[in-house]
Amino acid sequence: MQTNKILLYAFVILSSIQIAHAQKRNALLVGISTYGDNTGWKNIHGANDVDLMKSVLNGFSIRELKNANATYENIIKELNYLTKKTKEGDIVYIHFSGHGQPFEDINGDEQDGWDESFVPFDAHLYYEQNVYSGNKHLTDDILNTYLIKIRKKIGEHGILYVTIDACHAGNSYRDSEEDIYRGTGKGFSKNNKIYKVPKTQKRYFKIDDIRGYP
Repeated sequence: MQTNKILLYAFVILSSIQIAHAQKRNALLVGISTYGDNTGWKNIHGANDVDLMKSVLNGFSIRELKNANATYENIIKELNYLTKKTKEGDIVYIHFSGHGQPFEDINGDEQDGWDESFVPFDAHLYYEQNVYSGNKHLTDDILNTYLIKIRKKIGEHGILYVTIDACHAGNSYRDSEEDIYRGTGKGFSKNNKIYKVPKTQKRYFKIDDIRGYP
Protein backbone atom coordinates (compact mmCIF):
# COMPACT_ATOMS: atom_id res chain seq x y z
CA MET A 1 0.00 0.00 0.00
CA GLN A 2 1.37 3.38 -0.92
CA THR A 3 2.07 5.96 1.78
CA ASN A 4 -0.51 8.43 0.50
CA LYS A 5 -3.21 5.74 0.63
CA ILE A 6 -2.30 4.89 4.21
CA LEU A 7 -2.55 8.52 5.23
CA LEU A 8 -5.85 8.85 3.38
CA TYR A 9 -7.31 5.91 5.29
CA ALA A 10 -6.12 7.43 8.54
CA PHE A 11 -7.78 10.76 7.74
CA VAL A 12 -11.01 8.93 6.90
CA ILE A 13 -10.83 7.22 10.27
CA LEU A 14 -10.23 10.48 12.08
CA SER A 15 -13.07 12.18 10.24
CA SER A 16 -15.51 9.39 11.01
CA ILE A 17 -14.88 9.38 14.75
CA GLN A 18 -15.14 13.06 15.57
CA ILE A 19 -18.65 12.51 16.92
CA ALA A 20 -17.49 9.84 19.34
CA HIS A 21 -15.70 11.97 21.94
CA ALA A 22 -16.68 9.74 24.86
CA GLN A 23 -15.28 6.59 23.31
CA LYS A 24 -11.77 5.45 24.19
CA ARG A 25 -9.42 5.11 21.24
CA ASN A 26 -6.78 2.39 21.27
CA ALA A 27 -4.32 1.53 18.51
CA LEU A 28 -1.75 -1.19 17.87
CA LEU A 29 0.80 -0.43 15.16
CA VAL A 30 3.15 -3.15 13.88
CA GLY A 31 5.80 -2.39 11.25
CA ILE A 32 8.85 -4.32 10.07
CA SER A 33 11.59 -3.08 7.77
CA THR A 34 14.40 -5.51 8.62
CA TYR A 35 13.87 -9.17 9.47
CA GLY A 36 15.81 -11.59 11.64
CA ASP A 37 19.06 -13.14 10.47
CA ASN A 38 18.66 -16.42 8.57
CA THR A 39 14.91 -15.96 8.13
CA GLY A 40 15.31 -15.56 4.36
CA TRP A 41 13.38 -12.27 4.11
CA LYS A 42 14.63 -9.19 2.29
CA ASN A 43 14.42 -5.64 3.61
CA ILE A 44 11.21 -3.64 3.30
CA HIS A 45 9.84 -0.29 4.51
CA GLY A 46 7.17 -1.46 6.95
CA ALA A 47 8.50 0.30 10.06
CA ASN A 48 8.13 3.69 8.36
CA ASP A 49 4.36 3.24 8.32
CA VAL A 50 4.25 3.10 12.11
CA ASP A 51 5.68 6.62 12.36
CA LEU A 52 3.35 7.88 9.64
CA MET A 53 0.30 6.45 11.37
CA LYS A 54 1.33 7.84 14.77
CA SER A 55 1.38 11.32 13.25
CA VAL A 56 -2.30 11.17 12.26
CA LEU A 57 -3.91 9.05 14.98
CA ASN A 58 -4.55 11.99 17.27
CA GLY A 59 -6.32 11.15 20.50
CA PHE A 60 -5.41 7.46 20.36
CA SER A 61 -3.60 5.52 23.03
CA ILE A 62 -0.93 3.93 20.82
CA ARG A 63 1.23 0.87 21.39
CA GLU A 64 3.79 -0.03 18.73
CA LEU A 65 6.07 -2.85 17.68
CA LYS A 66 8.83 -2.20 15.15
CA ASN A 67 11.50 -4.42 13.60
CA ALA A 68 13.17 -6.71 16.19
CA ASN A 69 10.40 -6.00 18.72
CA ALA A 70 7.73 -7.21 16.28
CA THR A 71 8.23 -10.90 17.03
CA TYR A 72 5.34 -13.33 16.91
CA GLU A 73 5.33 -13.62 20.71
CA ASN A 74 5.25 -9.85 21.19
CA ILE A 75 2.49 -9.37 18.63
CA ILE A 76 0.35 -11.98 20.40
CA LYS A 77 1.05 -10.32 23.75
CA GLU A 78 -0.06 -6.95 22.39
CA LEU A 79 -3.20 -8.44 20.83
CA ASN A 80 -4.04 -10.00 24.19
CA TYR A 81 -3.38 -6.70 25.96
CA LEU A 82 -5.53 -4.80 23.48
CA THR A 83 -8.33 -7.34 23.83
CA LYS A 84 -8.33 -7.07 27.63
CA LYS A 85 -8.11 -3.26 27.54
CA THR A 86 -10.97 -2.80 25.09
CA LYS A 87 -14.40 -1.86 26.49
CA GLU A 88 -17.87 -1.57 25.03
CA GLY A 89 -18.19 1.32 22.59
CA ASP A 90 -14.43 1.79 22.12
CA ILE A 91 -12.69 2.61 18.84
CA VAL A 92 -9.84 0.23 17.97
CA TYR A 93 -7.32 0.60 15.16
CA ILE A 94 -4.85 -2.18 14.25
CA HIS A 95 -2.18 -1.80 11.59
CA PHE A 96 0.32 -4.28 10.16
CA SER A 97 3.07 -3.36 7.69
CA GLY A 98 5.61 -5.90 6.51
CA HIS A 99 5.91 -9.04 4.44
CA GLY A 100 2.96 -11.32 3.76
CA GLN A 101 2.97 -14.93 2.63
CA PRO A 102 0.45 -17.59 1.55
CA PHE A 103 0.43 -20.29 4.24
CA GLU A 104 -0.69 -23.87 3.65
CA ASP A 105 -4.20 -24.31 5.06
CA ILE A 106 -4.28 -26.84 7.88
CA ASN A 107 -7.95 -26.79 8.93
CA GLY A 108 -9.65 -26.98 5.53
CA ASP A 109 -11.42 -23.62 5.65
CA GLU A 110 -9.75 -22.17 2.58
CA GLN A 111 -11.20 -23.01 -0.83
CA ASP A 112 -7.84 -22.64 -2.55
CA GLY A 113 -5.91 -24.50 0.16
CA TRP A 114 -3.96 -21.47 1.37
CA ASP A 115 -4.35 -19.16 4.34
CA GLU A 116 -3.06 -15.60 4.26
CA SER A 117 -0.41 -14.62 6.78
CA PHE A 118 1.49 -11.62 8.09
CA VAL A 119 5.19 -12.34 8.63
CA PRO A 120 6.55 -11.30 12.06
CA PHE A 121 10.23 -10.47 12.60
CA ASP A 122 11.19 -14.03 13.55
CA ALA A 123 9.14 -16.00 11.01
CA HIS A 124 11.08 -17.82 8.28
CA LEU A 125 10.46 -17.81 4.55
CA TYR A 126 10.79 -21.61 4.25
CA TYR A 127 9.84 -24.68 6.23
CA GLU A 128 12.90 -26.52 7.52
CA GLN A 129 12.58 -29.67 9.58
CA ASN A 130 13.83 -29.28 13.17
CA VAL A 131 14.52 -25.59 12.47
CA TYR A 132 11.27 -23.83 11.63
CA SER A 133 7.77 -25.27 11.26
CA GLY A 134 5.69 -22.15 10.64
CA ASN A 135 4.71 -21.57 14.26
CA LYS A 136 5.62 -17.87 14.09
CA HIS A 137 3.54 -16.91 11.07
CA LEU A 138 0.51 -14.80 11.98
CA THR A 139 -2.18 -16.40 9.83
CA ASP A 140 -5.62 -14.97 9.17
CA ASP A 141 -7.07 -17.79 11.30
CA ILE A 142 -5.02 -16.70 14.32
CA LEU A 143 -5.66 -13.00 13.81
CA ASN A 144 -9.37 -13.63 13.35
CA THR A 145 -9.67 -15.13 16.84
CA TYR A 146 -8.53 -11.82 18.35
CA LEU A 147 -10.64 -9.68 16.03
CA ILE A 148 -13.76 -11.64 16.98
CA LYS A 149 -13.03 -11.12 20.69
CA ILE A 150 -12.49 -7.39 20.18
CA ARG A 151 -15.63 -7.02 18.06
CA LYS A 152 -17.70 -8.72 20.76
CA LYS A 153 -16.23 -6.46 23.44
CA ILE A 154 -16.81 -3.17 21.62
CA GLY A 155 -20.36 -4.19 20.75
CA GLU A 156 -22.70 -2.59 18.25
CA HIS A 157 -21.59 0.96 19.01
CA GLY A 158 -17.84 0.40 18.88
CA ILE A 159 -15.63 0.66 15.80
CA LEU A 160 -12.81 -1.67 14.73
CA TYR A 161 -10.44 -0.76 11.90
CA VAL A 162 -7.79 -3.18 10.63
CA THR A 163 -5.31 -2.30 7.86
CA ILE A 164 -2.74 -4.77 6.57
CA ASP A 165 -0.02 -3.55 4.24
CA ALA A 166 1.49 -6.92 3.34
CA CYS A 167 1.87 -8.26 -0.20
CA HIS A 168 1.01 -11.88 -0.94
CA ALA A 169 1.98 -12.22 -4.58
CA GLY A 170 5.14 -12.85 -6.49
CA ASN A 171 5.76 -9.83 -8.71
CA SER A 172 4.88 -7.14 -6.15
CA TYR A 173 8.36 -5.87 -5.44
CA ARG A 174 10.22 -2.61 -5.97
CA ASP A 175 12.63 -2.96 -8.85
CA SER A 176 13.95 0.57 -8.39
CA GLU A 177 15.34 -0.01 -4.91
CA GLU A 178 18.18 -2.44 -4.46
CA ASP A 179 17.47 -5.21 -1.95
CA ILE A 180 14.02 -3.81 -1.13
CA TYR A 181 11.25 -6.30 -1.84
CA ARG A 182 7.57 -6.67 -1.02
CA GLY A 183 5.96 -10.06 -0.66
CA THR A 184 6.80 -13.45 -2.10
CA GLY A 185 5.44 -15.86 -4.67
CA LYS A 186 6.50 -18.80 -2.48
CA GLY A 187 3.89 -20.31 -0.20
CA PHE A 188 4.88 -21.69 3.19
CA SER A 189 4.26 -25.43 3.26
CA LYS A 190 5.34 -28.31 5.47
CA ASN A 191 4.34 -30.77 2.76
CA ASN A 192 6.21 -29.26 -0.18
CA LYS A 193 2.97 -27.96 -1.62
CA ILE A 194 3.55 -25.54 -4.48
CA TYR A 195 1.75 -22.21 -4.33
CA LYS A 196 0.52 -20.90 -7.67
CA VAL A 197 -0.24 -17.20 -7.82
CA PRO A 198 -3.93 -16.82 -8.77
CA LYS A 199 -4.49 -14.87 -11.99
CA THR A 200 -8.03 -13.78 -11.17
CA GLN A 201 -8.60 -14.52 -7.49
CA LYS A 202 -7.86 -11.70 -5.06
CA ARG A 203 -5.92 -12.53 -1.91
CA TYR A 204 -7.49 -11.29 1.28
CA PHE A 205 -7.63 -11.88 5.02
CA LYS A 206 -10.87 -13.69 5.82
CA ILE A 207 -12.88 -12.05 8.59
CA ASP A 208 -15.92 -13.94 9.83
CA ASP A 209 -19.30 -12.19 9.93
CA ILE A 210 -20.90 -11.91 13.36
CA ARG A 211 -24.52 -10.83 13.50
CA GLY A 212 -24.94 -7.69 15.57
CA TYR A 213 -21.24 -6.82 15.66
CA PRO A 214 -19.18 -4.48 13.43
